[in-house]
Amino acid sequence: ENLTDVTLTQLYLNNVTEINITNVTLSRHGLYTNASNVTIINLTFTNTNGTIYVPSTIINDTEEFNSSQRVFIENNLIGIYAELSPTAFNTSAELTFYGLSYSQTPYLLKDGVRCDNTSACNISYDVTNNVLYANVSSFSNYTSSESTPSQPNISVIKSDSPDPVLNGSLINYTINITNIGEANATNVTLIETYPEDTTF
Repeated sequence: ENLTDVTLTQLYLNNVTEINITNVTLSRHGLYTNASNVTIINLTFTNTNGTIYVPSTIINDTEEFNSSQRVFIENNLIGIYAELSPTAFNTSAELTFYGLSYSQTPYLLKDGVRCDNTSACNISYDVTNNVLYANVSSFSNYTSSESTPSQPNISVIKSDSPDPVLNGSLINYTINITNIGEANATNVTLIETYPEDTTF
């Protein structure tokens, strides 16, 4: 059997041996099936908090599958219950978070660990509409967190040679100034003091 181009609140498939589904959107992320072989192309779960888009998946469970007990889309939280996680959703997905209120691109956290700085998660943020878009390589639990604004961080290391220095001898001071922060430093001023008997 085949089902194509439908938008539903929920989809129940009872007593179906095999079915191919293409382009289905479920507004209550409710997919129930006891079919032994379900192939889905372009599956979208959606509600007012966000969306989960799975390009392709195969559900081949020997037990009943009920997505409303396995996936969730809540305020700033999209995920899957690990204890009920089907292998069908261990795949890449596109996530959309609605209703965020960040003034700049937030971090994306996978199971509590930042992932948008890795190849596993690619994100973009629409600050005008407060929408976060994420492409993830594997499905898990995702949330966003306010990013820390980039700041400069000035490191100053001073050394002298020789040490100790004899009275009346030359001494060389070396000062290394490095910005180890994530933003440019401007108008940097270094004030240096030397022993009273030092002359230049």
